[in-house]
Amino acid sequence: MKSIIFTFIIFVFAHSANAQQIVWLNDYKEAAKIAKDSGKPILLDFTASWCKPCRKMDEEFWTRANVIEMSKDFVCVKVDYDHDTALVDKYGVRAIPTIVMTDSWGLGLNFHRGFAATADKDIIEKLSFVPKNFSEITDAINLIETDKKDIAALSKIAEFYQQRKFYFQSNEFYSRLLKLEKVSAQRENLMLKIGFNNLQIGLADDAKVMFDKFQKEFPNSSQIDMAIYGALLVFERKSQFQDAQKMLDLLKTKFPNSSLIPQAEQILPPVDLLKK
Repeated sequence: MKSIIFTFIIFVFAHSANAQQIVWLNDYKEAAKIAKDSGKPILLDFTASWCKPCRKMDEEFWTRANVIEMSKDFVCVKVDYDHDTALVDKYGVRAIPTIVMTDSWGLGLNFHRGFAATADKDIIEKLSFVPKNFSEITDAINLIETDKKDIAALSKIAEFYQQRKFYFQSNEFYSRLLKLEKVSAQRENLMLKIGFNNLQIGLADDAKVMFDKFQKEFPNSSQIDMAIYGALLVFERKSQFQDAQKMLDLLKTKFPNSSLIPQAEQILPPVDLLKK
């Protein structure tokens, strides 16, 4: 009986202690298993004993009550920059401290490099932005691991990331889908999604390639106005306003009733300004 009570006291003490600090793991494989089982994201802190900014971060940032509370949504791992070279190479870490946030399977979602006086808010925003539960796509991920060509699973994963504004990660799966999909209607939708995702992450040239490919492959599509509008946005982002105006004129000519016309008109400067 005394043994049971003693064990319980030790458990309560340990639990209370962990509530006041982040529970860091040192074994990535162990952390990855926990993440997969729980659906939690992974937080990797790349550090080294000789790194002064790392020590400062340990003392001034990871000890904060709000940061400790946020850490409970992650599986947290301390990564030795000098020895865990496989992880360093996998995530392209070239300086420390570097924090990498991944999904439950290690797909990189966000990162932060360095620690300075102004870093706190930026790190917290990035931690907050990462989804805290990936259980919704666990089955789809498991299917992909056994069948890389499972279209339904790839689509579910791609949409999951797109809805959460991780457009780069979403495109990774949409691009894989595009190579597999043969149905024209589905290919149209995929090309448009990839194109607009590229715009969201600032890859205007890649977006233009996809919109041009769409118009070439599906010249009679009912969604051509979307591709034209996408090209218009590309030119607008690159401050090529005259080319953007040409896209608007084309949109008005081919699709005079398109709901995209008012949106395009609001984006572009007035025509008289473009002529100056």
